[in-house]
Amino acid sequence: MDASPPPTITTGKRRRTPTKMAGPNKRTKIRAKQPRRPASQQACGKNRKKRTPRFDSSLGLLTKKFVELIKKQDDKLLDLNDAADTLQVQKRRIYDITNVLEGIGLIEKKSKNRIHWRAEGICQYDEYGREMIALQEELEKVKGEEEQIDLRRTEIKERLNSLGTDEANQKLAFVTHEDIKNLAPFKGSALITIKAPSGTTLEVQENNEDENVTHKYGISLESTKGKIDVYPIVEPESKVEFITAE
Repeated sequence: MDASPPPTITTGKRRRTPTKMAGPNKRTKIRAKQPRRPASQQACGKNRKKRTPRFDSSLGLLTKKFVELIKKQDDKLLDLNDAADTLQVQKRRIYDITNVLEGIGLIEKKSKNRIHWRAEGICQYDEYGREMIALQEELEKVKGEEEQIDLRRTEIKERLNSLGTDEANQKLAFVTHEDIKNLAPFKGSALITIKAPSGTTLEVQENNEDENVTHKYGISLESTKGKIDVYPIVEPESKVEFITAE
């Protein structure tokens, strides 16, 4: 078989070169063009740096670590450069903390880069803090006891109201003469019950100046709205005299 290149075909208008065909022993590789992934997806398989939680670098947590670092010093003196290296933060962050602590009187500057934690400030701050916590706990305890008392008071009030409104209890709302006589404060004394309409006036009189009256004391009742009922319950050794005036 002749392996020479195919002849060029020429026409009057245009020159064409026939397409070179692959031989029977050659293979043609066809690759499909795949779309390019976004940059965000390309980075998924790569190793990422672990991010430090935001609260680790917050000023509040950093201040706590800074104070703990001062308290570890025997003389309560701290070099700010050493503090920045130990806490692994920028020095301006240390200045933010020292400005606040100095403003509330907990530290004082000995030089540009050295500060001193005031001993009085530590003792006073800790003492006030413990006292405040103790008072808060006591306050919560008192509030709890007060709530229990209010709850118990409400229950007792509801029971008393039910005693007066219940028809079964109303039938039993009485005491006998014997019950009253057995009460220690009333032994040996004159005891009477008075049933009178509203507006009744009561006046206690002392009869020492009147020789014609044998009793030392007298009670005067007056009503314009109806009759007054008086019942003796306990009779003393001396007799009680009832006088009805029209």
